[in-house]
Amino acid sequence: MKEEGPLCSVVIPCRNEAGSITRCLDSICANKNSARVEVIVADGMSDDGTVDVIRSYLAANPGIAIRLIRNGKRITPSGMNLGIEAARGKYIAIIGAHNFISETYLPTALSLLEEGKADCVGGRAVCLPSDGKPVSRAIACVMNSRFGVGLSFRTGGNMRYADTAPSPVYKREVFERIGLFDEEMIRNQDDEFNFRLAKAGGRILLVPDIKTYYHARNSYLKLWRMFYQYGYFKPLVARKHGRITVRQLMPLLFIGLVLLSATLSSMDKTSHWASLLPLFSYLFFNFFFSLHIALRKGIGLFPFLPAAFIAVHFGYGSGYLKGVLDFLVLKRRSRKKDIPLTR
Repeated sequence: MKEEGPLCSVVIPCRNEAGSITRCLDSICANKNSARVEVIVADGMSDDGTVDVIRSYLAANPGIAIRLIRNGKRITPSGMNLGIEAARGKYIAIIGAHNFISETYLPTALSLLEEGKADCVGGRAVCLPSDGKPVSRAIACVMNSRFGVGLSFRTGGNMRYADTAPSPVYKREVFERIGLFDEEMIRNQDDEFNFRLAKAGGRILLVPDIKTYYHARNSYLKLWRMFYQYGYFKPLVARKHGRITVRQLMPLLFIGLVLLSATLSSMDKTSHWASLLPLFSYLFFNFFFSLHIALRKGIGLFPFLPAAFIAVHFGYGSGYLKGVLDFLVLKRRSRKKDIPLTR
């Protein structure tokens, strides 16, 4: 491991990631020759053998600074916070156990932070198929497409300042200045934290040339559930900080427009087709972009792409709608039992 330069503490919140934790650790260790790294794995009481896999990894790699700590609350933000409190580094990276990073990820991020370019640096999140089946390949394509997820950290572009970044590397002083992750945010805790950072004058730099990889869900149901959860907690962030972006609202507005048009269609037969125009427009663009992707990635994917787009858009939109009802209308607090611990 590199003996000079600032120490970077890599915090890995983890629960039931026996199949991916080794690759995650391997990718971090691949950065160790050009960056000083310590690794802290906060395990959320895994019951799939994850801890045994980590202990075997420790035994096989005694020269690597890896600590395993227990996250009794089992949720992601508490694992992040425990890892941050245990960290010794000048910089702290948060990397999910199901992610793995490119070999230049940490040294590039640390260099930019040392130059004072930002308070947080992250790269592009690249989605890979979880297997060779058409559904998994289609889902990965949708997750990397602008029609699927908009212009975001998943779709590349130029280096730019952004409102959030995946696999972020923070200056330690950020946590000393604005506190830790909000443990009420069972999901979307990074959005809420990064909003606080920006509100305090911090800058988040998105660097698409460095990449963090993750595997797509392998079914439409799992994909829908994941985006439902993402959408569900967005209104809670809005309630805490009074902030909603146009991009976050688009799926909600679409769901509302489709429901309204369907209602009007059933009530007024004379304008039946006109009232269904929003739905027909969505289906047109869905099939257009599905065909565009299929012509590049393989025409055999075409039958599987429209459903993946629908799972993303309707999952997020319906989750957001439920979150508005629960958090903005009924003023509920989030409860761990409402959301599965593992997506």
